[in-house]
Amino acid sequence: MLCIRCGHDSPEGSKFCHKCNAKLLHMAPTGNPMSNSLLDLDDTTNIITPEKRYITEHIYHLTACAYDYLHKGEPGEPLLEAFQVIKSRMEEFQNEALPEIIAQLQAERSNYPDLDFAPQILYQINHGTKLVEEGVGYFESFIESGDEEVLIAAVTCMQDGNDHICLANELIVRRGTLLEQVVKLMQEGVETPSATAAVSAPAASPPEPEPVNPVEDSSDLA
Repeated sequence: MLCIRCGHDSPEGSKFCHKCNAKLLHMAPTGNPMSNSLLDLDDTTNIITPEKRYITEHIYHLTACAYDYLHKGEPGEPLLEAFQVIKSRMEEFQNEALPEIIAQLQAERSNYPDLDFAPQILYQINHGTKLVEEGVGYFESFIESGDEEVLIAAVTCMQDGNDHICLANELIVRRGTLLEQVVKLMQEGVETPSATAAVSAPAASPPEPEPVNPVEDSSDLA
């Protein structure tokens, strides 16, 4: 894991740089920071969080450009272009795809109240988009100030947001499989499986790190 502050390559999974002790691009915090939000999550909801880094095209390119800018003396234009792509894709996602996704998930919560997928997915997308927005704000502050620490914070926030949105994608894939099973069991008059266990348990065949539709990463969300 390359430190974009000093350039040292620390072992995979490190939270801090082994050379300068700077915080590396870290995993998102655990817990339920939005238990009182509009997502109707209560204290008993077992919110899951990303357990791995999702390497996606635009976020990887942004990180590489930031590293080159900080440690190789590369010009800032490629970094700005990478940022503009992410910002544009996030705006497209929020204005076009997100309202439809939310409507579908809210309808699903009404039709299948015992399934935990809808609130889990809503949380991951909501929290992920907020982290990306925070990263965009940091980056715009970096453009004005040139503060390298702010640039590092911007990249970190956008990477964390990307992880949450990609995790939402994995849940969407699992949700489709489980809903098929639930419908079949309901038709057969058999008790449906525990949704909480299905959400919390790892997938039998985890998808590749590159996410699938409807979102590719936090910078390509159409």
